[in-house]
Amino acid sequence: TSRTGRMSTCERGRKAEAPPRSTVTPPLPRPTLEPMTGSFFSFREIAANATMIPLFLREGPVIGVYWTLHIELVFYAACFALFAIARLHDARVNAGLICCYTAIGVAAGAWRFAHAGSGLPIGIPTYLAAMHFGTLARLHLIEHDARAARLFAPALVVLLAGVMATNTAGYLHASDEAMGWIATNTGYLTGVALFLLCVHRGMFARRPLVYAGAISYSLYLFHIPVIQCWEALWPHLSDWRVAALLGTVFVFAAAIGVSSLMYR
Repeated sequence: TSRTGRMSTCERGRKAEAPPRSTVTPPLPRPTLEPMTGSFFSFREIAANATMIPLFLREGPVIGVYWTLHIELVFYAACFALFAIARLHDARVNAGLICCYTAIGVAAGAWRFAHAGSGLPIGIPTYLAAMHFGTLARLHLIEHDARAARLFAPALVVLLAGVMATNTAGYLHASDEAMGWIATNTGYLTGVALFLLCVHRGMFARRPLVYAGAISYSLYLFHIPVIQCWEALWPHLSDWRVAALLGTVFVFAAAIGVSSLMYR
C-alpha cells in the first residue's frame, strides 16, 4: 500500500488471485468403536460410557447392554436389604421373590402383546427372577438347606413357565424385537439348563469355568460389538455355511481375546 493509503496495481492483483477464506471451521474427526458398521461416537460419549453409567451423565449408551447393570443394582440392593434383616438365606423369601418377579414379567409380557410397539423391558423382571433362583439353587445344592430342597422344584417350574409365557407374549407380535420369542425362550432355557448341569456336577470349580467367570462381565460387554462387526462382514461371504462356521470361530475367539485383555 502506498503512503496515500491506496493499493498498488500489483497488490490489487495478488489479492484478487488469493482464494477466499472459509468462515466455517472444519469439524474434528470423530472416533469410532465400530468402524465396519459406521457407528461414530464423540469423545464425550466414549468417556461417559467408560463409567458404565452413561445415562446419569446424560449420554446415550455406546454398547446396548447397560440395561443389565440395572438388574445387578436392583439385585445387589435386594441382597443388602435381605442381609440387613437376616433373610438372605431364607429359602421362602427367595422363592417368593421368584414368584413376584415372574408375575411382573407375565404382566409386562401381556402388556407388550396388547401394545406391539411398546418398549416395556420385560427382560428385567425375568432375569431378576433367575438371579434369585440361583440363590435358591445355592441354598439347596451347596448349603443343603432342607426348606430350599422342598421349594427348588416348584420354584423351577414357576420360573420356566413364567418366563416362557412372558417371552412368548411379549415378543410374539412386537415390532421392535429382532430376535423373536423362539430365540429368547431358547436362550433362556439353555442358560438355565447349563447352570443346573454345572452346579450339579461341580463344574464351576474347574479352572476353565473359573477363568470364564473372571472375565464374564467383560465378555458380556464386548461380545455384542464383535457380533456387530461380523454382521457387517456376513453379506460379503457367498456360502452361508462357511460364513456360519467362520462366524462362530471369529465371535468366540475375538470376544474371549478382548475380554481377557480387558481383564488383565
